[in-house]
Amino acid sequence: MRNLLFIFLFIQLSIPCLYSQLPWSQLDSFIVKRHNQANNQVVEIEVPGVLPLLFRMPVATISPTAVLLDDVPAYSWSFGCANTVGAMAAGYYDNHGYPGLYTGISNEGLMPLDNILWGTVNINGEIRNQCPLSATMLGLDERQSYGHVDDFWYQYHHYGPDPYISLNRNRHTDEDCTGDFMGSNQSAFSNADGNTRFFFLPDGAPLYDYTGNEPNQRDGCHGLRLFYESKECMLIENYTQLVAGMYGNETGFTFNQFMEEIDNGRPVLIQLAGHCVLGFGYDQTGQYIYLHDTWDYSVHSMVWGQNYAGMLHWGVTVLRLVADYEPPLADFTASSLSICAGEMVQFQDYSLYSPESWDWSFEGAQNQTSGEQHPNVIYPEPGVFSVSLTVTNAYGYDSKIIHSLINVGEPCYCLVNGNGEVFIEEMRFGNIISLTNYSQGGYSMIENLSTMVYAGLRYPILVRVSSETPGISKCGVWLDWNRDMYFEENELIVLDRAGAGLYTGIVLVPLNSVTGRSRIRVQVNNDSFFCACGVCSGETEDYAFMIADVQLSKQMIVKVFPEGLFQHGPGLLSTAKTELGNVFPDDIVDVVSIELTEAYAPFTKVFSSHNLALNNQGLVLMRLPSSFNSAYYLIIRHRNSVAIWSATAIVMEGNNLYVDFTTSITSVYGQNLLSDGVHALIYSGDINQDGYVDVNDILNVESCASAFQKGFLTEDINGDGLIDAEDLIIVDNNSARHIVVQGPD
Repeated sequence: MRNLLFIFLFIQLSIPCLYSQLPWSQLDSFIVKRHNQANNQVVEIEVPGVLPLLFRMPVATISPTAVLLDDVPAYSWSFGCANTVGAMAAGYYDNHGYPGLYTGISNEGLMPLDNILWGTVNINGEIRNQCPLSATMLGLDERQSYGHVDDFWYQYHHYGPDPYISLNRNRHTDEDCTGDFMGSNQSAFSNADGNTRFFFLPDGAPLYDYTGNEPNQRDGCHGLRLFYESKECMLIENYTQLVAGMYGNETGFTFNQFMEEIDNGRPVLIQLAGHCVLGFGYDQTGQYIYLHDTWDYSVHSMVWGQNYAGMLHWGVTVLRLVADYEPPLADFTASSLSICAGEMVQFQDYSLYSPESWDWSFEGAQNQTSGEQHPNVIYPEPGVFSVSLTVTNAYGYDSKIIHSLINVGEPCYCLVNGNGEVFIEEMRFGNIISLTNYSQGGYSMIENLSTMVYAGLRYPILVRVSSETPGISKCGVWLDWNRDMYFEENELIVLDRAGAGLYTGIVLVPLNSVTGRSRIRVQVNNDSFFCACGVCSGETEDYAFMIADVQLSKQMIVKVFPEGLFQHGPGLLSTAKTELGNVFPDDIVDVVSIELTEAYAPFTKVFSSHNLALNNQGLVLMRLPSSFNSAYYLIIRHRNSVAIWSATAIVMEGNNLYVDFTTSITSVYGQNLLSDGVHALIYSGDINQDGYVDVNDILNVESCASAFQKGFLTEDINGDGLIDAEDLIIVDNNSARHIVVQGPD
């Protein structure tokens, strides 16, 4: 229920070994009373504890990537944790442009960064640290009248009437210390000595400046607002909120929001089960937060949303201040938080206090900065991006950063549907190797598969379909070369029917293609036309592809001769065929894959390019990013041959590389090539691609041959479109030679 409220009674912890003995893993175990107020159920929780006498948490190691606010005070526990932490925050602001929060005489009227100079005091046998910004006292900082400690403190965990009540005197007016306003230690607010209350909504929504239990109980968050307002400091907002995930909520305060507060110069009260600390820094790696815990003067750390000294992190208390001299307060909205790549977002400035200049930063945008007040921004690529705005006027500046604000999905292309009369079961294009079944509605976007292409290069494409009707079914692909999110007629390539259920073609990337992420749409249907949009028979699949910048790449030509396709007379490769003719058009005979690995163990693969065109001269042309300029092993894979490794790691120097594996068996690792006296050939016969030519491969070929199978199949070693004795002889011979993959790994 959204309006369910929880009251938390915070007091100091006992030493952590006590916690380990108690079942305090969840906040619910602290519930002692439930109150009904109109439509709200209020749950009161009391946490017993005591300031640790000896135990201290380890000092944090500040990582190089950490972001911390400067000059954040660290005060040792002074008559309550929450008011001490509130004093730390107030001390920070007193040192950073909000003068007058501390009104004492020490340090020339500027709140010190620790409370050492005020020493300790003995109250009824207890030695307590003093801090006038947390709890005032007669004589402390030359105070001339009773203060917080005199009127409200008797002894830690004392629940009886406060001293001013027992002594039948008037209490002092709330002033000068956070404890006065937060209700800390005050029996009039049902608080024992050391305690402060906070309220929150259990659905994860922020609870702004809660006053619903006044005058019987005081919300510490509301009390902090009263403190600042008593010092003539304006607050834009103040709230307490569960962290995301607590009680299963999905709308709670997140680590990203915590980073935003720190990036904007605002420390945050971190609420723990039984304690309160001040968060003032973060490290995005590991989601660490840096804090002062009131137990010493050191910097400590914890993981967001986890435990600190055995205490569960359940929430935050946030306060946003505006200075008297009114520098601007940054704020903005976006017209949409979720868009498609290539779309525009309109940003609207809603900053307060008359900003005079605007400095926007748009991560991932086409133009990543702007000085306009209300900019329009295009996001060309998918991703999740942050936005920041810094506004300035004559009195100062303010920044607002919202992490992961804009969610950019794949480009939004027109919708298409089908009925599945004929459907796609396999698609191969570059590094896209997709085996699919019919998608409900006749359309699917395969987001996890993509490939990279370069202008001027040829790329084979192969599509296998099911339930085709010969003479009626047809297959085509659109490639959005200009990245305008439209599939135009001149971007359609009609594939040839190369065999039963097999459609192939060659994609030549236009020289005027626009670099960046784009989309390929593959369709098979039984209609008389192709329909890039709308409703048609059959099925359509979309994939992403990247049009890479040729200027940032290098060319590599590799020459290989797969044994089964090699013609010894002309010294050329024969074209792989089906019962209908050549599988691929032009001089393309088949496809291969090339991989690069590191030159040292464990020989990690660093680059791969699949389904590359192999022409009849055995040449394979590919491009790879120019950043590959070290030494790498090359691995060449062919669909029914034994993979080969280069004999040594090849240094990728220059922008044009040529590697020939056809002239000498020494060019590959382990001399693992077949020599005919003139040429070096890749051993064929590894049908199942397990690295061996063995009886399993023989059985595969025998099975297909006995069934008179034909087509573009891996069992067709010599590529003539028939699986027969000629294929079996090659596999049998290489099995007898015990041919296996040989490499440095």
